[in-house]
Amino acid sequence: MKKQYNNIDEDIFVKHLEQAYIEQLQRNYKNENYQTYINKKFNNIKTDFIAQKNNEIIIYEMKSINNKKNNKIDELIKVNKKQKDKAKINVSFIKKPLYQEIEIDEIESIIEDDMTRNGIPDELDVLSTHTRIEEISDIEFDAIKISKDEIHITGNGSVCVSLQDGSDSDNEDDDSTFEMSFPFSYKIELNGNLEINNSEYDIDTDDYYE
Repeated sequence: MKKQYNNIDEDIFVKHLEQAYIEQLQRNYKNENYQTYINKKFNNIKTDFIAQKNNEIIIYEMKSINNKKNNKIDELIKVNKKQKDKAKINVSFIKKPLYQEIEIDEIESIIEDDMTRNGIPDELDVLSTHTRIEEISDIEFDAIKISKDEIHITGNGSVCVSLQDGSDSDNEDDDSTFEMSFPFSYKIELNGNLEINNSEYDIDTDDYYE
């Protein structure tokens, strides 16, 4: 199973990342009682962000890591040298983060075997007389910590179960057996052979009771 991220064109991603960064700057400086301005001119040069308190002026200009030349920054530096109360100019480099694909073979089967071997989790077992796990799917990783002998993983997924009330013979001729899927979160500890040593599951069965 691979953890994958949808591809987003870097120019679109960086644009929204810049907006988020400026919003965070604005919140931080307002908390420190600064006046904040977005796209305000400094000596007739439009800036991305300005924070000001009394005579202190702090300017932030966003720059893509792939854009090595930014004439506006050069202009800001030149006009700032002429100012009586000089501003502090910060250049923030924005770049799309790099994500690595993570692959663990048969992780769904590993979790399914663990759930079955240790007994159906109580949240599922109480739903019917005979609850069977049919499939584990949509496994995603939230965090992975690798030590010398162990792999600790947290994440979430989906478990599909068949629910049957009564014995198999009681249900030969009716439709009282049905399937439902439930989301769950997990914490597992794998050894070097990709076998689960310890596990913890939290299964959300609220949909069953609605």
